Amino acid sequence: MADKLKQFKEWECSCRSCQAMCRRPCYGTLEDIEKIIEAGFGDRLAIDWNCTESDENASIPILTPALKGHEGRKGPSFPASKEGCTFFKNGKCELHDLNLKPLEGKTSIHDLPNKQLMKKADKQHDMVKEHIMQSWLSEKGQKVVDKWCENHNIPNKEMELNFFEFFDGMWKNMV
Repeated sequence: MADKLKQFKEWECSCRSCQAMCRRPCYGTLEDIEKIIEAGFGDRLAIDWNCTESDENASIPILTPALKGHEGRKGPSFPASKEGCTFFKNGKCELHDLNLKPLEGKTSIHDLPNKQLMKKADKQHDMVKEHIMQSWLSEKGQKVVDKWCENHNIPNKEMELNFFEFFDGMWKNMV
């Protein structure tokens, strides 16, 4: 899978479309997030839960850039807001110039001129997301999550996604 990802171009843009993507923090591989922590930004992350394409019932705890106001704790059930990602400053991602931007953000494509290219971008996004989630399924990935949760006094195992919490969060964050 990692070899397939090398074919995808990395983007950096601050157009309106790209800025709108930053309303939801982008996901990163375990390696991406470890680099962010090592650079001293661990307190600006949040814990989130996600699943893989191959097993949509699997609940995987992952670390991700936080939404503004959710740094160092559990991310909201619906991880998007008007304020956006904690790393979104002055119209672009402050991690980009530090070579720390998570994989999903680096490879996101926007403003495609036709449906065929949009379909290709969707397939690319699915491959990238699956690679990201698979990286967190490792024993090492879960140790990183557990250590981060311990450092932030978060009981990791109690955070299963609640259906009503999700829709309540979605409503509050989007209005």
